[in-house]
Amino acid sequence: MDKKLKVQKNWRKIIILSTILFVVIILQDVSREIFVFQNDVEDLKTVLNDQLNNELMDEVEFRIDEIEAIINDSDLDYETHLIDELDDLGYVVEKTIEFYDGQSEEIILTQIGNSIKGFKDSDHSHKYYLMNMQGKLLYDGLLEQEVSIEQIDFSDDFNRFYIQEIIENLTTNPDTYAHIDSFFLEEDTTQLGYLAIKIKNSNYILYSVGDTREFQEEQLSYITNN
Repeated sequence: MDKKLKVQKNWRKIIILSTILFVVIILQDVSREIFVFQNDVEDLKTVLNDQLNNELMDEVEFRIDEIEAIINDSDLDYETHLIDELDDLGYVVEKTIEFYDGQSEEIILTQIGNSIKGFKDSDHSHKYYLMNMQGKLLYDGLLEQEVSIEQIDFSDDFNRFYIQEIIENLTTNPDTYAHIDSFFLEEDTTQLGYLAIKIKNSNYILYSVGDTREFQEEQLSYITNN
């Protein structure tokens, strides 16, 4: 074989082997990069997953804290809510009694009833009642009419004489509020909040009744939807 031709063949082999080696090296790098990339993607997914879970857990814990705060403070919030309404109506009743001073009790009670009815028309969330210091109900805000019901011995399903407690509290502290809760076992336990005030210079007690649970549910609904 011609020496020159032999050299050419050898160079061709070298070129082919070099090319193959280069391709192998490239493929190895690509495989390594793919492996590294896949690991990076998995790491990124793990990091994002952890971050999302942490953010979600923070949000859940924040909401739980809000709900717990509402439940823990519900009595105070509910009393404040009732006081705001009862104060206004109590002032109206007091002025009504002053205006009709000297008239018969029948006329005074009729005018007080009109005042309660008018107030209830603008605030349907509470029921307002008028009784005397002896525990006789004189006006029923639910029925919107004058009544004469002896309720001094009324008690709830846990044998709490809530009317007596209201009268005792206002007898001892006539210038403050009496806030009493009563519980009634129906399909679920119903907690009724009674907030009462003694009308100045009179023998009357004005009180409102509201469902504490309904108030809590309204607050929870507001938090949930906001």
